[in-house]
Amino acid sequence: MPKSSIYINGQWLEVARSEQSINPGNGSSCGCYSLASETEIADAMLFARKAFLNWSMTPISIRSQKLKCVADEIRKRKEDIEVLITTEMGKARSEAAIEAIETADMVAFLADHAAIALAGETYPVDESLFPGKFNYSNYKPLGVVLAIKPWNYPFELPAWTLAAAIAAGNTVVLKPSEYSPLVAEMLIECFNSGDFPPGVINLITGGPNVGKAAIKHCPDCISFTGSMETGKEIASMSIGRPTKLLMELGGKDPFIVCSDADLDLASSGAVWGSYTNCGQVCTSAERIILVKNIAADFIELFVKKTSELRIGYGMSKGIDMGPLISLKQMQKVEAHIQDAVKHGGTILHGGKQLHKHGLANGFFFEPTIITGVTSNMKVWNKETFGPVAPIMIVDDETAALEVANDSDYDLGASIWTRSLANSFEMTKRIRVGMVWINDVNVAFPAGPWGGFRKSGTSKELSYHSLFDYSGFTHISVDFNKDTRRPWWYPY
Repeated sequence: MPKSSIYINGQWLEVARSEQSINPGNGSSCGCYSLASETEIADAMLFARKAFLNWSMTPISIRSQKLKCVADEIRKRKEDIEVLITTEMGKARSEAAIEAIETADMVAFLADHAAIALAGETYPVDESLFPGKFNYSNYKPLGVVLAIKPWNYPFELPAWTLAAAIAAGNTVVLKPSEYSPLVAEMLIECFNSGDFPPGVINLITGGPNVGKAAIKHCPDCISFTGSMETGKEIASMSIGRPTKLLMELGGKDPFIVCSDADLDLASSGAVWGSYTNCGQVCTSAERIILVKNIAADFIELFVKKTSELRIGYGMSKGIDMGPLISLKQMQKVEAHIQDAVKHGGTILHGGKQLHKHGLANGFFFEPTIITGVTSNMKVWNKETFGPVAPIMIVDDETAALEVANDSDYDLGASIWTRSLANSFEMTKRIRVGMVWINDVNVAFPAGPWGGFRKSGTSKELSYHSLFDYSGFTHISVDFNKDTRRPWWYPY
């Protein structure tokens, strides 16, 4: 079995303590991963700090070229990557293939555009007030970035951070989820194809205590993707420290189907939006909002298409949906469904664990549709992170927007309508960071990814990610070297 190691200062380290990484599809071991000690955590942070000065002064053209090598390596190793993602995390291999391809494209985009994005700006000056003045800005790296990343996209999400932070001139210590350490190891192997100097990239594996210990070493930036509860804990630990916090804290995305929507298209979109990655996506369609005149027809189509999904072990051919990541996640999904039923919800499809056809050893769950949902139900107001589609029916589009905005989460939303004019007007009134019109859950390398309020404080991808991993300096130059300024004191 492969053994995951810790990577510090350009060296793979074998350590004394390790645990098994478990395949959520069949309960077997994927291999061992190392548990970083306090000493190894301290070393990772220290060597990242030592490497920062030279790396930050490395020309951006060289940093970008190294990242292009990484993108090429990911493309070369695509099949190995998708197999490991499916084995360790559980998603269908077809979805793992998308993750690998997207990652390569996004790393390549950041490599190609870093120099343009971080070139700085010049600013106009009123010559009548400030003759001879020239104002401009530049971007500077922050320092050591501690990246604490999740298991649901175990290759792609850490890569977003690594690529943007490194392109901007930072060094990185990656702490992946304990549910996907082997994938993180393969990611570091791909980044090593860029021949980065020792200390620029470091990997520490283990449970939540590893991330907490790393925070105590005062990184210049913490990039976290995960739950709001953990985000609050990280923020609390960082109080009083000059640490920049970049957080993506999940969502409860509305999926609005308007009265003029193409129902065949919208229902297919709902199946993908609700059940891809077994619903374990921050931008899953977790609140389906239907205008009442199309509700019955939409629900009929949605139930039919949901019933046709093929659930099973991700490496099996023809599988649409794999397992949940863990027993803990399955119990959370069940609790949300039970709460909905208790408060008057009706299960139209699914609602139970799957044990038949050799699935008993995995965390498989039926794709679930619930109607009669109200806003006080957990399935409506808490992030479920599972294959559950709660449906609420409203009178019209105005009411749909009111329901959509009645949430503490403001990550994404999808709007389904034949009227572009109507959709554009709705985008002005919906309060989220991303809107998809007649589509759902799509990431673009050039498009900012992120939300507001409880959904987070930063943007990934696009130029904005490069800005987030940089400091901004405004510089004012006066070319009148020998002229006294009229606003100075007269002596």
